[in-house]
Amino acid sequence: MNVLCIGAGREQCYAIKKAQKLGLTVIAIDQDPDAEGLKIADIGIPQDIKEADEVIDVAQQYNIRAIIPAPIGKYLTVIGAVNDALGLKGISYEASVNCTDKVKCTEILQNHLISCAKQVLCKNREEVKQATEELGLPCILKPRMGSGSRGVVSILNEKDM
Repeated sequence: MNVLCIGAGREQCYAIKKAQKLGLTVIAIDQDPDAEGLKIADIGIPQDIKEADEVIDVAQQYNIRAIIPAPIGKYLTVIGAVNDALGLKGISYEASVNCTDKVKCTEILQNHLISCAKQVLCKNREEVKQATEELGLPCILKPRMGSGSRGVVSILNEKDM
């Protein structure tokens, strides 16, 4: 059975090896042609994983039956798109967007009366300054989409803005 690993960096190697030990044929995709996982996968394809349509094409070409659940961060939405396109079990595109978009996730939590940190969507430095006045300091500034703490900044005082 062919399975797909979207992303083939060091983080995904453990899952690739586990799938192979289970007798699965692993097709791995990563934009870095030197990615470790591409070298150990049964078939390694250097391709940009941000392009959901292209990943879906690969999944269809190789008759993918499942996607390996490996760390993927903000590209979880690509997994959702592939699952929807191929009718696979797993996270849907809509659910993946709800998980990766911090604004949508917070709105869902608030709509279900689940406690979460307050947030303000800011598009520029002036809006960040206004938000810190509204919320108070310290604050955490983070990108709407992203993972792995990339782009996250602590604003402890006015000098940090």
